Amino acid sequence: MKRRVWIRENDVVLVAPWDFDDGRADVLWRYKGTRGVARPEQLSPPEFLTSGEGGRNVRTNTTSPVGLRKFRRRAFYSIILIVVVLGVGTLGMHFIEGWAYIDSFYFTSMLVTAEGPPNAPATNAGKIFASFMAFVGVGSVVTALVFILGPALAKIWRKGIWEVEKEIRVAEHKIERKKEDEP
Repeated sequence: MKRRVWIRENDVVLVAPWDFDDGRADVLWRYKGTRGVARPEQLSPPEFLTSGEGGRNVRTNTTSPVGLRKFRRRAFYSIILIVVVLGVGTLGMHFIEGWAYIDSFYFTSMLVTAEGPPNAPATNAGKIFASFMAFVGVGSVVTALVFILGPALAKIWRKGIWEVEKEIRVAEHKIERKKEDEP
């Protein structure tokens, strides 16, 4: 289904759990309020589950369309943020220092990626502007990267913690069994 679905108390629902989030699932089909008329095993499956060559014809998309849209929106805003910072820095250095656009762009890109600029501005206004752009630019690039990669890194972090906790439980269980076996 491509939209949100309200599920009522007597509805029978077919769901497909997400591969990357155990607590969520896509609703494949909803039978409206059976109210005891039919048991779930008596309901006929929806056409898209049985169509095809005798097998299931379900899309096996591992990412939810909603999750993909959120990721694209996050990526779009992050890229726009980086482009705006580079544009403001390039134009600022071009007009303040009188550098060529390519030199101004190179200076700004080196500044916002924390590489360090290849040359120093000659005027005091240029130095103040470069200092301002360093704070804003580096912060914007880091924020954009975290904004894009944050959810994926958080999932990896949670899975790693879960694995460590699982290993600790197994080790504690082995220690308890060893204590019980000792006379």
